Amino acid sequence: MTAWKICDTCGERKDPKEFISKTGKATYKSCKECKSIKGKESSIKGKANEYLVLGALLPMFPNTMMSSNEQTAHDLIVHLSKNDDIRVQVKTVSKENSITFEAGKRAGAERRQISGMKEYQYSADDTDVVIGIKAIDTGSFELFFVPSLVIDEIGQKSISANVVKFTKNDFEVITRCKDRSYVKEFIKKLNN
Repeated sequence: MTAWKICDTCGERKDPKEFISKTGKATYKSCKECKSIKGKESSIKGKANEYLVLGALLPMFPNTMMSSNEQTAHDLIVHLSKNDDIRVQVKTVSKENSITFEAGKRAGAERRQISGMKEYQYSADDTDVVIGIKAIDTGSFELFFVPSLVIDEIGQKSISANVVKFTKNDFEVITRCKDRSYVKEFIKKLNN
């Protein structure tokens, strides 16, 4: 006799097999269908946030564009000068007010792959700055900036938007994100 499980998301009784991921890992909380729907919704929200950030950057950085390839680790490119492009990764600030520096974990959406890895952490090897976008209200948002050199130094998988609130809507971080002396100042502010 099958011991049915209740999905925390849809509330339906389901066969326990519906709580096993493709990799064979038991999920227990949400069934496959609900996880897939949630992943697709997150993917759509993430893409919308990329466009919002692009729109916010264009007045100050008119040579900003979407990355031409979905397989890259960055979403936008800010062209500052002939030999200076800034690779931007856009991340949605979570309900817990956190900006994650990890990629490839979302279920139900196509995953980007860097060197065959499905999950990885952003670094200065593949991005120059991570921009966290936090919705305030419909059509209203705040941007938080974390240089990738800082991510490399602190070695964390995420950071609270409260910790980097000194960067809120500070577009100058984009022009300084590769400057090692600026990165040292930035890290000092994190520790205060």
